Amino acid sequence: MIGVKPIFEFEGKEIHVVCVIPWSPPLIAPWWRGKDVHIIGVDVNGNFFLGCSDGSVRYWDHPTRTGVVVAKSVKEFVSGLREDHNDTLSWWKKRE
Repeated sequence: MIGVKPIFEFEGKEIHVVCVIPWSPPLIAPWWRGKDVHIIGVDVNGNFFLGCSDGSVRYWDHPTRTGVVVAKSVKEFVSGLREDHNDTLSWWKKRE
């Protein structure tokens, strides 16, 4: 769990990030058909933030099997993480 800044907001939607991974090998998965990517983060639902070969970060949504670019770079993605100032993670905090 990353704790301090667990929210990434994209197009008005709060994504609850539970893990940021500083390094991972290239992803090899039957559902991924694109160019080389690395998992750089995971949300509370098990969806991935993927570091792409062009430098961008893509959010992969497993249920819809779609990915969308959410940041131009890993640095921009990390800079976009913010604290839970809306208290939307109160359910999570109660479990700690």
